[in-house]
Amino acid sequence: MLSPDDVEADLDMILKDRMVAAEEEGEEDSPAVDEKAEAIDGIQPKRADEQLCSSCFLLVRANAPSCPVGDDDCPVFS
Repeated sequence: MLSPDDVEADLDMILKDRMVAAEEEGEEDSPAVDEKAEAIDGIQPKRADEQLCSSCFLLVRANAPSCPVGDDDCPVFS
């Protein structure tokens, strides 16, 4: 005979409960980002003339002479 402890809860209900709990935690932990804020510890915010390289994940300026890591197949300079 099965006891209530032997029966598994509905997987959909468990996932929904966890997603709600994760969303509630995430709202408290993530501060608002101010793009015009001053640099913290020497890190500067992204400039208007920079783009994020999808290969090396570095910010590359539009007037850079070549790929900063020397990648011949760099998507920014291809």
